[in-house]
Amino acid sequence: MDMVGVMAQCNMCKSLQAVDVPKKSWEKYTADRNALVQDIFALYSADEREILIGADSGVYHCPPCWEKMIPWDEE
Repeated sequence: MDMVGVMAQCNMCKSLQAVDVPKKSWEKYTADRNALVQDIFALYSADEREILIGADSGVYHCPPCWEKMIPWDEE
């Protein structure tokens, strides 16, 4: 199976995050604007899927920066 490295850069801290995915799945996801990342990449973690979304859209925030942007109140 051909794999491709997909990379996204955090818009805040500029760190790079990457995930390897099957090339055909990546092509399907980027070609079909109605495709849902959770359907095509169901076996990947939420953080990995965020990298894929960010690589495709150009909008990505790594988990530490996301926490800074959206602080969760834990009671």
